[in-house]
Amino acid sequence: MDEVANKAKQYSSIKYKVFFIGIIFSFIFLISFLYLGLNFILRDVVSRLTKNPYAGLFIFLGTFSIIYWFSFLPLDFYSGFMVEHKFNLSNQSFLSWLKRYLKQDILSAVIMLPLISLLYFFLRNFPDRWWIFISIAWIFFSIIIAKITPIFIIPLFYKLTPLKDEKLRDRLAKLVLVSRMRVRDICEINLSKDTKKANAAFAGIGKSRRILIADTLLSNFNHEEIEVVMAHEIAHKKFAHIWKHILFGSVLTFLGMLVLKFILDNYSAKLGFSGIYDMANFPFLALYFSAFSLIFLPIQNAFSRHLERQADRHSLTLTGNKPAFISAMEKLASQNLSDKEPPFLIELLMYDHPPISKRIRLAQNYKQA
Repeated sequence: MDEVANKAKQYSSIKYKVFFIGIIFSFIFLISFLYLGLNFILRDVVSRLTKNPYAGLFIFLGTFSIIYWFSFLPLDFYSGFMVEHKFNLSNQSFLSWLKRYLKQDILSAVIMLPLISLLYFFLRNFPDRWWIFISIAWIFFSIIIAKITPIFIIPLFYKLTPLKDEKLRDRLAKLVLVSRMRVRDICEINLSKDTKKANAAFAGIGKSRRILIADTLLSNFNHEEIEVVMAHEIAHKKFAHIWKHILFGSVLTFLGMLVLKFILDNYSAKLGFSGIYDMANFPFLALYFSAFSLIFLPIQNAFSRHLERQADRHSLTLTGNKPAFISAMEKLASQNLSDKEPPFLIELLMYDHPPISKRIRLAQNYKQA
């Protein structure tokens, strides 16, 4: 095993351990919060502060989130800052990491708090049909997020500028034209301000579609390698992968909400809640969604890997450049310290893309039609 591969194994091993520690700690935190009755104590304190159920819910969620945030801060700091610096993958100072970490969590709160409030509104006012309404709301929410991500969310963290390399821009524009697609722009994203890792993406739906290429990719990959990477990203649009992800997520959402309705209808009183809309049940809801997500995570990842393989095959068909595809995969593995051959269980739970070794084998065995 060469030095880079050995380093990638060490890096990945730590990331795997952090992943499982995070899951275990999250379950311990939520179960302990419920077992110790802290949810009822917090609800009673909030109820004395305000009689407005939605103001009370906001205070409850804010307090719970702050406790949760501080509980996970050490693990997030270790994984997101210390490990990345240990393996020379991060360009962030502590202050820049903390600023991004806070901005990311504030953004998550701004997005999720209204959605959770909407859930409790439906629970309170539509006790029989809330699960249908919130599922539909989640679908619309997913579509809106997909649409605004390249326009509003990504620019909050990174600067987007039109691709400066004219030859590469023309090359990618032809690729888009051959694919009979329309994109708003081909942009360079300054990922290097945070990391040395390389990435590229096809983001947005409708008129917000943009091709995003990290400056870390531009500086280390040649034009042919960038072309096959972007052909892969273009395939996501060609085969409507964003919409398929939304549809798949919608099915899981309806299923998850239906199961939750059964649990709340039959066990709310036994769990000590005053009703299905009792704010004290939020840690229980968080525990339920964590467990549900974990159970279906292998299926969700398998579906995603299927779409990624389809995109890889299309990239090979569109460019006809197997050597560039293979060298791009090798460079991605080296630059990002990716584990080329992760254990089977790890692949099931953590990989929404096929491991690099499988992507390379797909290219080696691919036969042009």
